[in-house]
Amino acid sequence: MHKKWLGLSSLVMAGMLSVTSVGAGVTTVYATEPGELSVVEEQQEAVAEASAEASSEEAATAGSSEEEVIDESATAGSSDETKEEEEPGTDAPVIEEPEIEEADKNNLVFHDRWNSSVTSSGKLTFTKQYQEFVYDLGNTFDSANVKGVTVKVSNQQNNVCIKFYDADMNEKQANYGCNGNSQYTMVPTYDGTVRYIGVMSMPSGEENYPYGITIDDVVVEATSEPAHTNEKVLVFEGDNLVFEKAWQEGEPVVVKDGVLTFEKEWDQFNLSLGEKVPGENIKALKITFEEANSQSVCFKTYSEGEELTADYGKKGSKEYATYPSATKDVDAIAIMAMNEQTYPFSVKVEKVEVVVDTTPAEEKPEAGVEYDIVDLRDPVEALMGEDFIIGTAVSYDEFRDPNDLALTTKHFNGVTLGNELKPDAMLKKGAEIVDMELNGEMVPFPKLDFSTPEGRLDYFLDWNNEHPDKKIRIRGHVLVWHSQTPDFFFHEDYDTSKPYVTPEVMNKRLEIYIREVAQHFTGEGSKYAGMFYGWDVVNEAVSDGTGTYRNANENSTWWRVYQSPEFINNAFVYANKYMPAEIALFYNDYNDTSSNKVNGICQLISNVKATPGARIDGMGMQGHYQIANNDPSMDAFKAAAHRYAELVDQVQVTELDFKGSANSTDERLAQRYKAVYDTIRRLRNEGVNFTGMTIWGVTDKHSWLQTSNSVGGGANGRVRQYPLLFDDYYKAKNAFWALVDAGELEPEIQTITLVQNANGDFSAGHGYDLTMEDSDALFVPMWSEDGIDVKVTVTDATIDENDKVVIFTDDGAIKVTAVSRSEATATEKGYETIVNVPVDMSVLEANKVKIDFRFQDGDKVMAFNDTTYKQYETSKYYAETVIKPLVAVKKGTVVVDGDISDAAWATAKEIPVAINNGAKASATAKVLWDEENLYVLTTVKDSVLNKAASDAWEQDSVEVFIDENNNKSSAYQDDDKQYRINYENAYSFNGTKCVAENVNSAAVVTEEGYVIEAAFKWTDIMAHVGAQVGFDIQVNDADAAGRRLGYLNWADKSGNGWSSPAVFGTIVLADGEEPDPGVEPEKQATLVTKWGATYYVTEDGEKLTGFQTIDGVTYFFNARGVMQKQTFVTVDGAKYYAKADGSIAKNEVVKKWTQTYIFGEDGAVFTGFFEFEGSNYYAKADGRLVISDWITDGDNKYYAKADGKLAKNETITKWGKKYTFDENCVLVK
Repeated sequence: MHKKWLGLSSLVMAGMLSVTSVGAGVTTVYATEPGELSVVEEQQEAVAEASAEASSEEAATAGSSEEEVIDESATAGSSDETKEEEEPGTDAPVIEEPEIEEADKNNLVFHDRWNSSVTSSGKLTFTKQYQEFVYDLGNTFDSANVKGVTVKVSNQQNNVCIKFYDADMNEKQANYGCNGNSQYTMVPTYDGTVRYIGVMSMPSGEENYPYGITIDDVVVEATSEPAHTNEKVLVFEGDNLVFEKAWQEGEPVVVKDGVLTFEKEWDQFNLSLGEKVPGENIKALKITFEEANSQSVCFKTYSEGEELTADYGKKGSKEYATYPSATKDVDAIAIMAMNEQTYPFSVKVEKVEVVVDTTPAEEKPEAGVEYDIVDLRDPVEALMGEDFIIGTAVSYDEFRDPNDLALTTKHFNGVTLGNELKPDAMLKKGAEIVDMELNGEMVPFPKLDFSTPEGRLDYFLDWNNEHPDKKIRIRGHVLVWHSQTPDFFFHEDYDTSKPYVTPEVMNKRLEIYIREVAQHFTGEGSKYAGMFYGWDVVNEAVSDGTGTYRNANENSTWWRVYQSPEFINNAFVYANKYMPAEIALFYNDYNDTSSNKVNGICQLISNVKATPGARIDGMGMQGHYQIANNDPSMDAFKAAAHRYAELVDQVQVTELDFKGSANSTDERLAQRYKAVYDTIRRLRNEGVNFTGMTIWGVTDKHSWLQTSNSVGGGANGRVRQYPLLFDDYYKAKNAFWALVDAGELEPEIQTITLVQNANGDFSAGHGYDLTMEDSDALFVPMWSEDGIDVKVTVTDATIDENDKVVIFTDDGAIKVTAVSRSEATATEKGYETIVNVPVDMSVLEANKVKIDFRFQDGDKVMAFNDTTYKQYETSKYYAETVIKPLVAVKKGTVVVDGDISDAAWATAKEIPVAINNGAKASATAKVLWDEENLYVLTTVKDSVLNKAASDAWEQDSVEVFIDENNNKSSAYQDDDKQYRINYENAYSFNGTKCVAENVNSAAVVTEEGYVIEAAFKWTDIMAHVGAQVGFDIQVNDADAAGRRLGYLNWADKSGNGWSSPAVFGTIVLADGEEPDPGVEPEKQATLVTKWGATYYVTEDGEKLTGFQTIDGVTYFFNARGVMQKQTFVTVDGAKYYAKADGSIAKNEVVKKWTQTYIFGEDGAVFTGFFEFEGSNYYAKADGRLVISDWITDGDNKYYAKADGKLAKNETITKWGKKYTFDENCVLVK
């Protein structure tokens, strides 16, 4: 039996799983018995609130049987713990499975989510809201391999939520609306694992309980796991790590200690593998240095002295992994020094590993091109027209692989040579210097070597001659680029030991170079004339950091010579002069949707267009995009394309691929490809001349993303990538079929922003307009504690009995709220109405509620999102929602000097910066305003401050996002700004008017972290009371090594504030003498206890809600005015705990439901890495402290001891092994 099935079949024999279908690589698993349960008992806010309400409502009895322990001084743990625990990186600890009654042995067994000792059969009974039962699948599945999990049910009496949990019992995905069907199928849409299935009650109100549901079966359909057993690893370390210096005359130079000393550029050391390994079987080559190398090297593979693959530019890391994809037997690897560095230098190699796939040939997929499937170019051309380019990129690896070339000629009508038309392919060091005539002057110039590109182009020239009905057109790439242009080209006499030439001399060289290339490949006498459809004249000349031109500090030797963009403008002048008019001239760049970069690119294009004699026809959006977080959004893609189209005649995607795909047939990858393709189609429908889409590579194994690369859009080389349309065996992937089967355009799913309805003022919300010929309906949706509030204003002079507006929502079940004209309030111009749509608040807070609007004027109907008008039948095309906080900020003026004792700060409302994306730091902020400035004070607690990273966003810093007109656009407009200030007061900017003269700041480093006080000038609005401003604060947290660990935000959960103001929250400018909008003046009140519940009641009988400070102690009262006790409270994304007496825990350790939580001085629970009373800790996203367990963060491992403290500057013993941790609590490898 194949080993990959052995573990599964052992589960079958143990009676844990029954495998009913094993074939064609698909496993269908029916869970018939429980596996070993691994439940981490934890507490969620929803359950806590339900529990609290059950014990503190008016009719409830006082007191609680739940024991609470406030642990103010944690007991010191031993640094030499010997308890048997799991190895680092393994699944969570397995706890003993409770005994099951014999009568239940043949049934599914569920465990109570909060008390694993309580079990239930598949017949579940819920007695309160958010009660949950969990089922263990008995096997951990990679989410990428799960095609679906089906929960079959019967006797369902009300709505439930079905969830996925991973192997560590972290909630990963939830379907909140499971009601009315006999089975529910979910497909994991996240990266990670699937181990547990949760079933949770959803209805609110005691009248809905108890109710039941029977789980008849749980079915997992999953593809087989990768066969890691069918591999071997060749390990070279110690005595068998022997290198020999290459190309030596005389006695060989043998290195046995791993220390390789490179005397000059291109020095190389070879390591023999001692055997021949088929190149296609090498899964990875891993090289470990003693310490990170500061000089650049290259890793190579060889076959009998022939170089097969080379991975250039490896620098700055201790460990490397590369995926060579060699096509011949490999018998040696090599490490070579790169050029243009300081010599000599040394590296010490600790270990070399070659991971080899040993899967028997008969079990591998058969490699080969699928000639019987449709040619991709055919359906694309049928849909987009024959002039539309559906292209690919080919280079050295593809030309060594006949199958890659066969795929190229079968499926694509356009080709970009990945490297062979770049300057270094034709400008060769040591080339003969000849005199070239230019404008009557003889100019010394190196003789260009056209042999490499000619060899590539000849292949396609022959193809075109043989297949005149299936010609392939060529994109020239690239004339001017800061990379892959030899340094000697810029020096006097072409000698790098001499100074750079003047701009005047460089202009002559640039013109001759472009002239010679253009005439050779596109001139009338060229055999390649007519093959080229376009040429990238300039590539990647805009800075990612500044949004202006890339300068000498960003590796542009062009800028070092010119100190201006003159070379860019001139390149388009020369290209226009020598290239035929029918060849489109492009500017090409990556990060093409980032607002900062878009602004810079548009400025570059405008400058070129303003240059006499220049021609620029197109913009090349490279499109090196991400799978994760749908980055970029298609809204940002569309907005960028529209801006480019306003300046140039055509737009193309020129280098499309996607980083981060989990496997070779990832459905998410297919969705991303289709999203780009469909958006291009929409853009064309909107009038944008979008003329092509080129995929950057053919098969996954040859993708440039398999190796690390410092070029924009590249990968780190440590994670196997699957970014293209064809897999390693040349088979079409789901992404290919997503393009082939694109079909009719479906309605585009839009996003509706729901601003918090703090005081019934709908002017703070976002309006969505439906306009017909003679009428109009404006929908303004907002969120509140009661659900979604919608104000609809209709302009319609003609009264008709069919006039109405309809609001559709789906929080797990479709709700239809219709208001006819006769039911609404008549206005002078039509009618208006305000409706409240109750929705499940947990679904709303998770941004999972979907919504759509319809407006009917007589017999005419118009919809906001679902233009198929099937809203009553399905929510498939409803818009998505995202909720945003709203806070009022007082008027006040401060002196920006780092001294925060100004009286105005003392009265300013504190804003929690509590949305945590992996940060160890914590932060709060205050905001003020006057007619000149917006003032922001941010206090950061962070024990480790670092600004070593070259990328400003990776440094410890505060970012302030401002959208002055609160337009919440999908891409930055002129009024939008992103200011970044690090702890030493260094600036970086994003936005047209986000410049140094518009900010004044002071940074002060404190014992606990740092404080940033800043004033930001208003540039676009006249600040006044009532004005609404888009706003967010982000705190970036770096570790000791200079790498960003994570970040904190006030409003945005997506991390996309740098590109889209749509994710900002909203502030309302209030008068300093008046209360905040939506906040009542402070009232005199008295504590009143009735039927076991405590209220804070005013003289007129009003029950106060929210946080209230009474005699210096903070309490929290829920929406019904009940003081919360022994429960968790969540406000503005921050989690608090109300103790037995109702007081909010501050600077305390709280033990609850076997879990431990630590709360800061503001009462918010700590999450991520943090420092408390001089010790370091780590808590999960919900605040649960990690105890006696390993923590993995990137490449670093930590250990939380029995008291929760992270091991630091000590050695602990576990499983008989010693582990040492440094001053940063990081495991020393």
